Amino acid sequence: MKAETELTPQQWEQLNKMARERCMTVSQLLETLVNQALTENAPEDWEERKRSALSVVGQFRGAPDLSQNHDEYWE
Repeated sequence: MKAETELTPQQWEQLNKMARERCMTVSQLLETLVNQALTENAPEDWEERKRSALSVVGQFRGAPDLSQNHDEYWE
């Protein structure tokens, strides 16, 4: 599938420079960058990060009313 977009001259220059440094065409670089962005933001990835973050809930002690009166503990 093909897509078309407009880039600023600065964006085009940066892409060209990155592509040359990696010995790629701009098209190859764009495909690589899109795949990278899609992989990094994959739902499975997000779900795993969420599970990991939630796994520590309740693991640490603090003031019993901290979640309700957090502004009072700010200083």
